[in-house]
Amino acid sequence: MQIFIILSLGIIITLISSKIFSVPPQKAIALFIWHTFFSFVYAWYVGKFGGDANYYYDEAQNGNYSFGFSTTFIIFISTFFYEFANLSFLSMGILFGIFGIIGLLAFDASLRCVIKDAPKKIKLLATIIVFMPSVSFWSSGLGKDTIAFTAINLILWASLNLNKRKLILIFGIISLFLVRPHMAVLLLLAFSPVILMTKNLKFSLRIIYFFILVITTILIVPVALEITDFKQNLTLENVTDYLEDRQEYNWKDWDGGIDISSMSPPIQIFTYLFRPLPFEAHNIFALLVSLENVFLMYLFVMGLFSKFNGRRVSVNPHLYSSFFWLYSITALILLSMTTANFGISARQKWMFLPFLIVLFIFYIAERKKK
Repeated sequence: MQIFIILSLGIIITLISSKIFSVPPQKAIALFIWHTFFSFVYAWYVGKFGGDANYYYDEAQNGNYSFGFSTTFIIFISTFFYEFANLSFLSMGILFGIFGIIGLLAFDASLRCVIKDAPKKIKLLATIIVFMPSVSFWSSGLGKDTIAFTAINLILWASLNLNKRKLILIFGIISLFLVRPHMAVLLLLAFSPVILMTKNLKFSLRIIYFFILVITTILIVPVALEITDFKQNLTLENVTDYLEDRQEYNWKDWDGGIDISSMSPPIQIFTYLFRPLPFEAHNIFALLVSLENVFLMYLFVMGLFSKFNGRRVSVNPHLYSSFFWLYSITALILLSMTTANFGISARQKWMFLPFLIVLFIFYIAERKKK
């Protein structure tokens, strides 16, 4: 009965969201069914192999109402849901998955926005992307990744029409800050100069937004540093030492760990984005991830080729490509230098991949139209 009520709530929220994001209801329901299937898979996987979701649920059962950021925030809202409805572990996961479907619909809407007049093959490619298993798996259960995925895609969708979606943008940034403060800092740092230089907004609004972003960034930087365990003075030497320490973290004693300390930065980036490859897969789950990595590699190659093939690509006036590139590249470099585990990289790269994918699909579509 509990699961039936949550699924019914999910359908209602999906239909409401489909109107907000202008996604056809039939496709929205199909995405909901597909995404919810992975909520069941995620609950089974965590129950069998373990995961942070077990810890969150145990803390919720203990009535931990402490408010904070990152892990503490997930425990806080999990406790609220548990105390309110005495949810089972599976029901809690499905409920969190409803947040994920909102992000998935926003992702689909963002892709549709940049391929309105594209050939059918490009539209099919975009549909394949939103139905990728990893997109739904990591955003379908109890955890920070679900909220972060939704926040990122709300920010992405809002930035495609910033004049009309300011509140969605603010909500997305706040949501990201609650679960991944360091990523919110990166995003604001990337957004500030772009807002100042954009011509799509009135000059007075640009100045106001810029100062708001700068002040907000200054306020949240200390929180982000504390969450990431950076407790030293912010100097180049201390940052370098911190990055070296992170390269040794969580690879020796964890499944999927890999030593990145001896790799060059380009190899670290390639490893973070596209490994494991099929020949490195050690089980069925790693094989599925590796196949998706091959698909992502194809998408990157085609997207970059379409952008730099010598033809000038027309600019979508609502596509803040400078912001997309600046945030994505900065996030990619920093995460690739500090993540020594395939499992962690497989889920955390979706905190910036939607921006790059929208760009690549746009470039590919423009080239095909020409």
